[in-house]
Amino acid sequence: GNWLPRLSLCLALGAQAVLFADEANWSHNMDVALQAAARQNYAQSEAAFVAAVRELELVNPNDSRLGPTINSLGLVYRAENKLSQAETAFRRAALYIEKANTPDSIDIANSNLNIGSILVSEGKYNLAEPFLQKAYRIYQKQLGDKSPKTAAVMAQMGEMYRNLHDNGQS
Repeated sequence: GNWLPRLSLCLALGAQAVLFADEANWSHNMDVALQAAARQNYAQSEAAFVAAVRELELVNPNDSRLGPTINSLGLVYRAENKLSQAETAFRRAALYIEKANTPDSIDIANSNLNIGSILVSEGKYNLAEPFLQKAYRIYQKQLGDKSPKTAAVMAQMGEMYRNLHDNGQS
């Protein structure tokens, strides 16, 4: 008989089933990660976010969900006080977030604030400045001076400049 069309259909359905399975795995891992983070069970949250990232990378290394998922992992690392891992995750997430958004998007500002604030926490004040400046510029343009986001980045910049001055680095 005519087995080629049936084989093609089976392969197509099989590939689609794998994508749905991967989607289900990613969704499950995200649910576990977010629920664990809400309970402040950061070790479980970290493991689930790592699994979610791995799932996306296996299926499609350019998946638009990678940026936000890696960013969330960075937030868990920060909560665990794993600052260098948080910095690495935030920088990696930023690459995906910048590809997926317009230059003045709030997502890019949030990403820059995350990188800048972790650098401030690590005492890398001189490295934090360009990230905080970029976040400030976007927040000010998109949200205005009275926004809590604009205020948050201004507070980080204040801490950065105070520490640069106190350390004689200004």
